[in-house]
Parts: sequence; C-alpha cells; structure tokens
Amino acid sequence: MRFFLITALCFSISNTFFSQLNIQSGYDIGYYNITLDDEYDLSKKRRLHLLHRLNLKIEYLLKSNFLIGVNTGIDIHNYQHEYTLSHEGNNYTDIKEVSMNESIISANRIGLSIGYQHPITNTSSLSFMVNYDQFFISRIKNKESLFIKEYYSISETEDKYLAVSSEKYATMIDLEEIGYYQKLNLKNRHLIFSIGYRYNLSDVFISSSLKFSPFNRRFVDPVFIIPNGNQNIFFFGFKIGYTFPQKDQNDEE
Repeated sequence: MRFFLITALCFSISNTFFSQLNIQSGYDIGYYNITLDDEYDLSKKRRLHLLHRLNLKIEYLLKSNFLIGVNTGIDIHNYQHEYTLSHEGNNYTDIKEVSMNESIISANRIGLSIGYQHPITNTSSLSFMVNYDQFFISRIKNKESLFIKEYYSISETEDKYLAVSSEKYATMIDLEEIGYYQKLNLKNRHLIFSIGYRYNLSDVFISSSLKFSPFNRRFVDPVFIIPNGNQNIFFFGFKIGYTFPQKDQNDEE
C-alpha cells in the first residue's frame, strides 16, 4: 500500500513538470564493514557479512535534470562470523571462547530517491543520488548459532592440552528488537549515497553504480563481544531499464 501511494504521488509530479518516466530492474551486492572492540585479544577466523538486493524502481527525470524515484524489492542479509576470545584462567589454565553464527535474514523494502543527472554525451550520463529505504524483516534462518568454551591445562613441564570443552546453542538475534515479523522499526533503514554511470541504447539503458551507506544497525550480536558503533555498507549495483516516450508539453488530451 505504501509503495502504491508513493508511486501515485510521483505520477502526479510527472504530469505537473512534464518529466520523463523510466522503469528499472537490477541487482546490488553490499559488503558490511564492521569495527570490533579492541579491548579483547580477539581472533577472527570467519567474517563475512553480505547484503544482496533485488530492485524494481520507477524513476522520473525532470527537465532540470533532477531525478526522483520510488523503489521496492527484496533484501537478503547474509551473516557469518567466528570470533575467538582467549584469556587466562585460574591456576595454570587458559580459556578459549568461540562465538559462531551463520544467519540469513530476508526483508521486503520500499524507498525514495532524489538526485541529479549530469549528461556526458547524447547517450551517456552520470547520476548522483541520495536514497532512503525502509525494510521489513520477513524471514530469519539460523544455520548455526553456537557458543563453545574450552579449558586448557598448562604447566612448566608439560605441553598445553585440552582438559574440558562445552558447546551450547546461543541466541544471538533478538526478534523483538529487530522488528520481526514485518513490524515497522525505524532502525531498519538504509541511507544510501550513490554515483552511477548510465548508457542509453535507444529506449533501453544499462547502468552501474557505486554506493555507500553509513549508520546501519546490526542484527546478530556475538555472545561475548559487541562491534563498536554502526556498520558501514559498500555496494556495487547493476540495472537495466526502459525509458517511456516523453510526453510533449503541447500534447492535448
């Protein structure tokens, strides 16, 4: 419903300013940049946080070369981590704690974008965009969520050996906090700045873009350590689109 209301608004703007309409479909892949707390002696054997996005966008190019658009699509957040914390215990004992997680989080998305298109030639242009996307978490799949604790005995005359080990399931996603299922949570948003290149082939065009999104929340918290601050996402995107014939200001109904 929100998407259709936004689309109706943009159609109204289109008719008022005689803008040019296009529709786009594409794919983005994003990588999360995560900062960890340096207080701990922490090793990272596995750290992979990716965001896959399927996009459908309606966009208008105004006569002033300003762009306005609405989009919808599906986001797939892929989290994988294996963090190890090592520290000394009591009486000749070393302790190793391991937090392991692999989760896939799916979300539905709607968004708005504004920007400017700078022509280079008759068939190519650069675009500069600011996007605001709100997403709604629809599915969570935990493939792995474990906390492992190992005690190693050490002495001056013997090598270190594993004395005791324990393994248990650990909840690392708070469903209420992240807004599951399809709940509106204002923290579930992306503010994205992008620069793109577009090449026109008659009414069809292709475009690629580089994007950056700061201040993103995390969904998965390791058992014993919390990443510092917000997460940054770096995107690369590709789209193909179709431009509808431009309405002439002098056309009569």
